[in-house]
Amino acid sequence: CSPISDTTVMSSMASGCDHMDHVRTQLPYALVVALVGMMVGDIPTAYGLSPWVSLGLGVAILVGVVRFFGKPTHTGMEPHITPAEARAEVRSAV
Repeated sequence: CSPISDTTVMSSMASGCDHMDHVRTQLPYALVVALVGMMVGDIPTAYGLSPWVSLGLGVAILVGVVRFFGKPTHTGMEPHITPAEARAEVRSAV
């Protein structure tokens, strides 16, 4: 979760994204998972709740967060092109 960890630096380089932009876009995801992990995992299991119950609750809450707050990824500037359409486009250009 560190902004200077090797995985963070490598993922921003691999995606061709400015490093700080990458950190800013990933921070909300990391904070939500950390908060849910603490509230449903660490604290309840410290008081004796089964880790399996905590795991199930955590997964259910995170799925709910994604379904409630998530947005479709196909709303970008380019329409979705299937691999078959891409091959046909390449063939027609040749």
